[in-house]
Amino acid sequence: MGNEAAEYINRVGFLPLFKNEIPGFSLEERTVAEYWWSDDPVRDPWRWRIAIAKRHDVLYGKFFAKKAGFISKKWL
Repeated sequence: MGNEAAEYINRVGFLPLFKNEIPGFSLEERTVAEYWWSDDPVRDPWRWRIAIAKRHDVLYGKFFAKKAGFISKKWL
């Protein structure tokens, strides 16, 4: 449940949740569009934001000009 996303965030340091000025650099663009808001805890990236934050190595919040995203604890 979002483990690959969390591993990627830890590797690069941060990742916005939604599409932004940097093409391809968001969780939205790195996941399958049909899974968003499906309420499937395994496939729905919207649900992952909570599961990823519970890992305690990645923080979730509005870090990017008041837009949601993730920052690794190490990068922060």
